[in-house]
Amino acid sequence: EKLGYLGKYFDIDQVTCIGTSAEQATAAWDMYAFDGNVLSNSVFVGLGGGFEHVGSYIPSVLLVGIVGFVATMSCVESASAAGDDYPMAETMLVDGLGTIIGACFGSYYSTTVYIGHPIHKALGARRGFSVFNGILYFILLLSGMFAWLYNVLPACASGSILVFVGLLLGRQAFEETPPRHYPALLMSLFPYICNWAKLQNDNEGVLMMGQGGGLMFSIVITWLFCLCIDRKFLQAAVLSLVAIFLSLFGFFASHNAANSTKPATKGDEKIGFYGMEDHEYNNGWRWAVAWSLAVAFFLVHFAMQKLRLIAAPYEEVPKESTASKGLTHTSRMSRQFECESNESDLSTGIS
Repeated sequence: EKLGYLGKYFDIDQVTCIGTSAEQATAAWDMYAFDGNVLSNSVFVGLGGGFEHVGSYIPSVLLVGIVGFVATMSCVESASAAGDDYPMAETMLVDGLGTIIGACFGSYYSTTVYIGHPIHKALGARRGFSVFNGILYFILLLSGMFAWLYNVLPACASGSILVFVGLLLGRQAFEETPPRHYPALLMSLFPYICNWAKLQNDNEGVLMMGQGGGLMFSIVITWLFCLCIDRKFLQAAVLSLVAIFLSLFGFFASHNAANSTKPATKGDEKIGFYGMEDHEYNNGWRWAVAWSLAVAFFLVHFAMQKLRLIAAPYEEVPKESTASKGLTHTSRMSRQFECESNESDLSTGIS
């Protein structure tokens, strides 16, 4: 059976990427376009007795919330690096309110900040960009035309836009990162690559890092690498200690149970304590052991720093100090030039 790389959709054999099949577009139009019941069984549904079923979803909701928080935080920091500072607390509150309002109308997606602020700004986008997006999505979703549009625009084409945004964000990352941290910046890509490989093929050989997750794991491992480069071993030890519990309780390196899906991607990932198990799907305990060794390693190096056996932590020279030094040097040169000029004038006058 010829399914392509995305499997079946609308009970039609998928042989290429989404957005290139006339049959799928027609099926989406017939099923959703201008359907008067597009909001049926969704608006304020489940607000009464639905909360009794929330318990089993709390681990997943918590994980999605944490990922959304980290994503919003990184976007706000990216905007700040581009010269636009936004209050973090206000941004988080608006994200939360947007998620709550969306949930009341049947949305199960959390709200987060647009990624790519520096690129949007460079292209001239302002507040109207967000307003226009909101109006456009409001019309497309309420009319039921979004499903049809989703099957008309090739995913391969829209994906290239995300690649473009990612490349420009990567450029910004290198521009805002000190050169000494470049190795850590490159290291940050590995968790994403390994996680992608594990999700695409269960026999690619990427085990521990492949199932470690992407976003949170990348932040922690990159942060740790930067601390190592700066020889801040005490902070590295504390971060490694925290990472032990993150690993054991499924925040990253979570429990990916075996399943019959090919590739095996949809395991029972839940927050909870996962001890040592004799199979490849639970790598949390392996990472916990690795982080424990890292704690000991960093504490030993911190003690050696205290004994002055190795170099002290790296301290970056403030830009003000550098500027004042340059000003002092310039002033000194200026005074020297004035003295030499006065001496020359005096000699001329005497002669």
